[in-house]
Amino acid sequence: KICGMQVFSNESDAYWRATKEWCKTLDVASVKESLAQFFGHPSGSLTAENVCLGPSGIVPKIERLARWCEKQRLYQFYSASLLILYEGNAKTVGDLRIDLKLIDFAHAHKARARDDNFISGLVSLKKTITQIV
Repeated sequence: KICGMQVFSNESDAYWRATKEWCKTLDVASVKESLAQFFGHPSGSLTAENVCLGPSGIVPKIERLARWCEKQRLYQFYSASLLILYEGNAKTVGDLRIDLKLIDFAHAHKARARDDNFISGLVSLKKTITQIV
């Protein structure tokens, strides 16, 4: 599920921001298309593969978060979100400054076991990103 996104357009030299209403209309296919648009770097020299699959890419960051979730037994996350950021004006891979943040976890509760639902969501996101790149 996409709750919001902002994408820079070289053509208009401006950001396009998704509204909550737009996000609610997305089905599985349009979520994939929207992720492809988000990860499609506006620069001609950098690609979605650079953003997603490189050593500092979003997929390795998702994998690291999943490994942490597999080990931790302190919290279970309900309605948490991931904030994915990268520098749209980057000219080199080193300038991308890719980051992944766990946000909106006001409904985190003490856990007694591994949070398999959250881990499943991370695995699903990783698989979707890998398919579209």
